[in-house]
Amino acid sequence: MVNLGKALDRVIGVFSPKTELNRLAARELVYKYRHQYAAAKTSLGTGAWNPADPNVNTVIANSLSTLRSRARQLVRDMPAMATAVDRLEQYTVGDGIRLQGRVKDPDTGKLAQGINTRIEDAWKWWCDEADAGGRLHFYELQQLACRQEIEVGEYVIVKQVTRAANRFLPFQLLMLEPDQVAGYGATPLPGNDIYQGIEYDPRSSKSQAFHFDDPDRWKKPLRIPANQVIHGFRTLRPTQLRGVTPLAPAILLAHQLRDYLEAEISSAQRAARWLAFVTSQDPAASMEAFGALATPAHEAHGNEKYTMEMGNAIIDFLRAGENVTIANHNRPGESFTPFVKFILQTFAATLGVTYEMVSGDYGDAKYTGARVGRNDMLKGIKIRRGRLIRRLCESVRKEFMDWAVLTGKLDLPGYFGNEDYWHNAVWMEPGMEQLDPLREGRAESDAVEKKLRSPHEVLQARGRDPEQVLDEWAEWQQMLEERGLDEGEATEQLKTNPAAVAGQGDGRAVLRPVRRMEDGKK
Repeated sequence: MVNLGKALDRVIGVFSPKTELNRLAARELVYKYRHQYAAAKTSLGTGAWNPADPNVNTVIANSLSTLRSRARQLVRDMPAMATAVDRLEQYTVGDGIRLQGRVKDPDTGKLAQGINTRIEDAWKWWCDEADAGGRLHFYELQQLACRQEIEVGEYVIVKQVTRAANRFLPFQLLMLEPDQVAGYGATPLPGNDIYQGIEYDPRSSKSQAFHFDDPDRWKKPLRIPANQVIHGFRTLRPTQLRGVTPLAPAILLAHQLRDYLEAEISSAQRAARWLAFVTSQDPAASMEAFGALATPAHEAHGNEKYTMEMGNAIIDFLRAGENVTIANHNRPGESFTPFVKFILQTFAATLGVTYEMVSGDYGDAKYTGARVGRNDMLKGIKIRRGRLIRRLCESVRKEFMDWAVLTGKLDLPGYFGNEDYWHNAVWMEPGMEQLDPLREGRAESDAVEKKLRSPHEVLQARGRDPEQVLDEWAEWQQMLEERGLDEGEATEQLKTNPAAVAGQGDGRAVLRPVRRMEDGKK
């Protein structure tokens, strides 16, 4: 049928080429309409909805400045937005993602404790001086980088070498505002392009250099090779060069909610100030009568209307037959709380946190719901944390190791010929408090007993270093022996009722003195 229609069109075109063209155009539209997703068809419901879909970098370039300023302003001024950003940062980084060496002895295959300790000690020394500004610990730089990615979509750190004296290593980090990456007046190398301050290879989209604006705007942008810059952001589309704040889908919603809250609070304040309305033929005389009860601070509005302030309350004097009506305040209305809760739930879902965390309202929280909400949130946090470890922590650790060996702070024989061996390490992620310690503790204990989880995994999930825990236990046992004490073992009731252990309300095991042998007697 299609071929027959086209043949007919050609025949008609012999006599009327214009008609043939119109028929071909109409046939093309019909063919396209029949071979589309329903969501792509134009209908009464979609109306004129036909959005443009330009290159991702064009969209970001046209929106970046406004998105950043709006996101920053909302985080500064709106409690829900500030709380959401704080919670995401706290759960992602906590008090720091810590380094633990995992170098193994090539002969025994066991962890080389001495080497790992030296690496970790050197790392701790350097972390105190990591910031080029001399203010932040490296773990605080992690927190700031995480916050920058959440708030404005990206973070930028320049790796530097300093000749300053009294430093452990010359290697340091300079964190800059992403706004400083701008290409106005910059010149790329031959074969490269510049977009939004990033010089890149247009064939692969690989970053070649970053151009930083001079703060005083007098000099040309400073060009820094890409291998000296740590640029972290979430990649949403191929060839993307700059990051976008994850708050973007919630910015308009948050702004509208803020305006609604301000209007409602302002209206409630105004309504609460009007204590009463007095209607009288002679408002001035009525004010004098009220003056016998209080000393008003009044001001006249023309010759007909008077108001009197009593503390924070206002009484209006109106003309008519004398009458006193107490103002009835009905703000906020009954729909206020459910409506705000719905908006905050939508807002929280957009940001990947729970409603309770944003609102601070835990009144209706149940264990199952809280557990599911936390698990969903942790999935997003785990991805963000992994991105931070790969792009920031690992990049810094490798540079740190190179400088530590070059300056003699670490003696690692054959390091530069076998870096992979010496770079074995893990990052200890922050833990999270349990919702129900008894229930979740029993589940973890069962999983370890059945070999479904390892003790390492359980301890690391709580943010603890397994080696440190064992060291603490050894120290505890030594202190008990020095004091002649024996740690009483918990009874079976501890598994179900900690308060029942030896009558201790706090559920702690009892420490009993060890009976010593004296002269052959107990």
